[in-house]
Parts: sequence; C-alpha cells; structure tokens
Amino acid sequence: MSVPTRATQTGESWRGPWRMLRDSRPFLWCEAKVVVADRGLLFVDTVLATLLPLVVYAVLWGAVFSGDGDAQLAGYGYQQLITYFIYAIALGRLNNGYDIVDRLSHSVLEGTLEAHVVRPVPFPLQLLVGFLGGSVVYLALVGVAFVADMFMRGGQLPLAGVDLIVHIVIVAVVLLCSQLLLFMISFCIGLATFGLKRTDLLLSGLLLAQTTLGGLLLPPDMWSGPLAVIMQYNPFRYLIATPAEVLSSWQTDAAVSAIVPGLCYLVFFSLLAAWLWKRALTSYHGAGG
Repeated sequence: MSVPTRATQTGESWRGPWRMLRDSRPFLWCEAKVVVADRGLLFVDTVLATLLPLVVYAVLWGAVFSGDGDAQLAGYGYQQLITYFIYAIALGRLNNGYDIVDRLSHSVLEGTLEAHVVRPVPFPLQLLVGFLGGSVVYLALVGVAFVADMFMRGGQLPLAGVDLIVHIVIVAVVLLCSQLLLFMISFCIGLATFGLKRTDLLLSGLLLAQTTLGGLLLPPDMWSGPLAVIMQYNPFRYLIATPAEVLSSWQTDAAVSAIVPGLCYLVFFSLLAAWLWKRALTSYHGAGG
C-alpha cells in the first residue's frame, strides 16, 4: 500500500473544492431551466413587477418636475432619476432573496433538511448555486435597462476604449458582490426558521428592507436627517441602490468606491452565516418528512 506524499495530499486538497464546484453545477442549470420554463412567473416579473412600476414612477416624477427639464431634486434631474429607477427596478428583480428564505424555511419546517445535508454538496452551497442559476435569467432585465439607458442618452456611450472595458469589469464585480451579499443576508434571515414556526414575518421584513433600505422607494441621496445616515450605510443599499447608481452614473470612481464597503459587508455576513449555520445544525432535531 502506497503512502500519500505531501504533493499528493496538496493535490487532493486542491481537487476537493473544484470537485465540489463541479458537483454543484446541476443545481445551477436546474434552477435556470425552472425559471425559463415558468413562463407565468417570467411574465409577472417582466411586465407586472417591472414595467408597471416604471410607468408609475415616470408619471409620478413627471408631475413632480412639472415638465421643467432644468429642475434638480437632491442632485437628480428628471432623466437622471428615471434612469436610476430603470436600473433599480431591474436590480430589484435580480436581487430578490424571497426564494432563499422560503426554501430554507420549507426544508426546516417540513423535515426535509436531512435529505439536503447528506448530499456531497453542502446545503448552503446548493442554495447559493441555485440562486445564481435563477439570477442568470434575470440579468436580461439589467440588459433591457441598459438598452433603455442608451436610448435616453441618444445611443452614445459615456465612456470609450480602455475606460469602457475597466468600467464594465468593475460593474460586473459590483453586481456579483451584490448577489453574494444578498444571499448571505437572506440566508442569515432564513436561519431564524430554526426558532420559529411561521416565516411570514421574515419574508415580509426582507421585502420591506429591500424596498425601502435597498433604494427602490427613493434614491438614498433623497433622504434627510437621521434617515439619510441609515440609507447611506445600511447593507441593503449595496443590493439595489449602489449598483443602480453605478450603472446610471457611468462614473468609474464611484464604482470603485462602492466595492470596498460591499465587500466588508459580504465578509461580515459570510462569517455570521457560517456561525449561525453551525449553531443551527447542532440544535436541530428532526426526521425526514
């Protein structure tokens, strides 16, 4: 019998994470196919939950600005504000943690958690990869928002050449960071299911936080007083408002400055999620239902 060498052990340690990622790919493709196959859900998300709110915002803020093209409100003109809401509404559909909390709570309350935990891929990774797979489809909404933005700008890109490439890379990092941060926050909220019997309060609280603190109701710069501080530094703004500001402003400096706080929140909630998950498993008792 051969004794494993240090090189062999090192190779196995590197092979483990890659094998786990490879094994998690089916969860990604399965979730993407489910979203595409559910045409009713796609219709609701793209029309009722995206187009109609945008029409309401356009009419409402059109009345506020009263057709004055030079008017400014908290640094926003009418076109800038509508461009922000175009991206914010699209990001609101992309970064939605409802399913994460719902699936985690369903597995706990229905007693099916064991069936997920015993798989080679850790259950949190199953949820993460499935969430990313479903989000891939909703990236199309961000693409539609980009087309609308270009239409409002007369078809001209604000950046060109190397600056454009750098900005696109940074925007991709901001979007990925927002996705991962949303998952970690939603996962932490979903873990409260281990101590609750109903999750209605958790889901309602998450949706309320995404709408108000996330910046769907108003851009963070439009709030004043103590609320302005909360809107500027709460973690939910990095899910919707920050990516929307980066996409609508086309300012590379703003995109770079948005990455650091988002990454700090991501590290914090990742550590918190790992700690809560470990504690939840040690206190969980159930039999598959």
